[in-house]
Amino acid sequence: VRWMGFGGPRLMRLVSTGSALRVDAWSWRAGQPVPLLQVPAPEAAPWALSADGSHLAIGGPDGVRLQALEGTGAAPRTLAMTAPPRWLALSPQAERLAAATPDGVWAWPLAGGPAWRSAPVADELLALRWSDDGQMLMALAVAAGTATSRQGPDYRLLRWRPADGDRPTLLNLGRQLRPPEL
Repeated sequence: VRWMGFGGPRLMRLVSTGSALRVDAWSWRAGQPVPLLQVPAPEAAPWALSADGSHLAIGGPDGVRLQALEGTGAAPRTLAMTAPPRWLALSPQAERLAAATPDGVWAWPLAGGPAWRSAPVADELLALRWSDDGQMLMALAVAAGTATSRQGPDYRLLRWRPADGDRPTLLNLGRQLRPPEL
C-alpha cells in the first residue's frame, strides 16, 4: 500500500503490485476493498491522486497519464513533456495537474487549454503541492549550489501563481536535518 486516505467521502488506497498501480475503494457493505482502476506503472513511477478521489495521474518516460477513476466515462489522456516527471500534484478539486521535471514545473487545466510552464528551476525539487484553493503551486527544494553541513541541507519553498507568470516567490527555510513537510 503506497497511500491510504479519503477521496471525497470514500476510504481509498493506492496499491503497487510491482508492475501496476491499483486504486481501491472500501466497500462498507461487503467489508472489503473494491478495485476501481488498475494501470501499468513501474514501482518508482511518480503518482498523484486528487483529494476528491476522482483522478489519478501517473508519470512515465514521455509525460503524464491522467485517468478519471469512475463516473465520468472519460478516456485516459497523456500529457506530453520534454522530460520524465519526478513529482506530480493534482489540485484538491481535480481542476489542475502539475508536474515537476529537472528543468522546471508544468501545469495543465484538466478541462483543456494551454499548459503553463515555469522558468527553469536550478534547485533540486523534493515535493510538489497545490494550495487548498488550487490557485497556487508550491515546491519544496534544496537550494542549488549549497553544500550540506552538519545542520542539514539548505531548504527553500518555491511558490508560483500560474495566472501571474512563470517566476516563483522564494522563501528560505534554512538548514534542517529533516525536510519540512509541504
